[in-house]
Amino acid sequence: MVETMVITVLQGLVCLVFVLLGIDTANKPPTTDKARWIYRVVFVVLGGLLVALTYFQDRNARQTVVRVVEQAPPPARPPARSPEAEQAAVDETLLRQSFEKQSAVIQSNQFELQQKYQSLLNDLATNSTLAPGFRERIIITKARLEKIDSQANELKNWAARLRGGLEEASTVTQIRSEKDSSDAQNSKDKVLPYFDQAVQSLAVLSEKAALLKGDKSVVHFQGLPQDLSSAAKAGKRAEIDAGEIRFQTNADWDFKIDFAEELGPEYQADMGITCKGGVLHLRSDWDSIETEVEVSKGATLRHGGATGEGAKRNIADALDKLLAAEMVATEGKK
Repeated sequence: MVETMVITVLQGLVCLVFVLLGIDTANKPPTTDKARWIYRVVFVVLGGLLVALTYFQDRNARQTVVRVVEQAPPPARPPARSPEAEQAAVDETLLRQSFEKQSAVIQSNQFELQQKYQSLLNDLATNSTLAPGFRERIIITKARLEKIDSQANELKNWAARLRGGLEEASTVTQIRSEKDSSDAQNSKDKVLPYFDQAVQSLAVLSEKAALLKGDKSVVHFQGLPQDLSSAAKAGKRAEIDAGEIRFQTNADWDFKIDFAEELGPEYQADMGITCKGGVLHLRSDWDSIETEVEVSKGATLRHGGATGEGAKRNIADALDKLLAAEMVATEGKK
């Protein structure tokens, strides 16, 4: 490391001398032969010195690399297993092979024994030297055994068919559930823009009302959830607090926004906007919108299911009625 640094410093000094001599030669060119030879000798010596320093630097770098390689620890080898572990592995392999071999022999003997047993029953059933009553009992016993085997096979087949039917029913139920969720999501995608538009329109109308009262409205609404909730997918009613629109200094004007959805026979969504003047409900009727305004005085305004421009007009009319009811309910209050 020290040698490399010394060589680098010397190379820098030699280069600096080269530069200075070049500048001096350019400013004051030698005029005599002696001066020219002196410059030539100096340049040759400096050039040789620079070549020597470069050679030593290269050799030193090679030696450093060799030294690092030699001093590097050898690569780690996987720990050798002890003789006991080697023997345990061998014993385990032999034991497994022995077990597999014995299992095959047992299965072969079992099959051979069943064949011999059936052959014995056949011989006994057809042996004319036996007493007729004994031979009849053997024949009955053989028939019973065959019936039991047949019933066992039928039971296995029935269990297999039942298992297949259950798996098929489970698959059909899952497919139907996924289709219902997909249909509900499509329906939500259609009705959600109407709900968002209602909140945006309410924000504009409340801002105008606030300006008339010398106030300012504050909107806390980040939008409704786009995806179908997990509770709705499970057939439960999902409810959330969607936001709020209120006056900044006049707390009498305060609109609470809540949203609920559920997946029954069809997708149903309900957004409520509640204030002192009453409550506005926007309900989805599959892919159309129903509006209902209940004012605090007891009057109710309903619009049936509509889509497109009809739904937008119904929503605008319902918002006008709700703001009028809020203005009456808070009149004279601050």
